[in-house]
Amino acid sequence: KVWYTRNTMDLPIALLSLIGFGIALYVHLAGAERTKFLCVFGEDCTTVIKSHFNHIFYLRNTWWGMIAFIVLFFSGVLAGVTHNETQYAFRLIEQATAITAAVVGLYLTGVQIFILKKFCSWCLMANCIAIGISILLLY
Repeated sequence: KVWYTRNTMDLPIALLSLIGFGIALYVHLAGAERTKFLCVFGEDCTTVIKSHFNHIFYLRNTWWGMIAFIVLFFSGVLAGVTHNETQYAFRLIEQATAITAAVVGLYLTGVQIFILKKFCSWCLMANCIAIGISILLLY
């Protein structure tokens, strides 16, 4: 009896995870600089990433983003090459991470819209990727 089932969304989720990691890394590195950096749509991302909403549990949001996207990537890859209970465990890790990242992404998007009234397009892209991954996983 074969327990292995390949999720047809494994490749898109892996690619989106790598893109999300790249965005989070870029925002982290650019935000560490003392100079302003521009967002994709010409806005100034500095206001958003330097706000007092830039950390959760004493860790910058960019670190949380990089961790989440790496966990999503590796849990998806490992779920695709393992079997039985191990595959199930990796799928659970992947789904829990995706749902958590999507909820945090929605929260941070709400902070930008309703509290800061400033937008960071890089942050919004990373949030959309996290939400998109969770939708793909729950599909």
